Amino acid sequence: WLKFEEDVEDGGERWSKPYVATLSLHSLFELRSCIINGTVLLDMRANGMEEISEMVLDHQELYSPLGEEIRKKVRETLLKQHHHQNQKKLANRLPIVRSIADIGRRASELHLDKN
Repeated sequence: WLKFEEDVEDGGERWSKPYVATLSLHSLFELRSCIINGTVLLDMRANGMEEISEMVLDHQELYSPLGEEIRKKVRETLLKQHHHQNQKKLANRLPIVRSIADIGRRASELHLDKN
């Protein structure tokens, strides 16, 4: 079984040629350390990412208490949606179709905010 990798080049607009990835000895030692010291849950029964994140956090709490604030941040991080490097964020784009009512409403809101 071969798995090919590609790297993103030139600011996310171009991909490199596919190649077979190799691991350095240091990477293997890091993996070993993570398996020994980290949370590894295999063969769990869950119906979604929310349940998986709660299981991971509960297991981690057994070995080192996180505190409520850190637990909340870790949960948010685990549930955060991924995005590809070359995808534009939708929040930065203007809506394509806007009605005259929306434009007028926005202008009146800005006018009220200034006053």
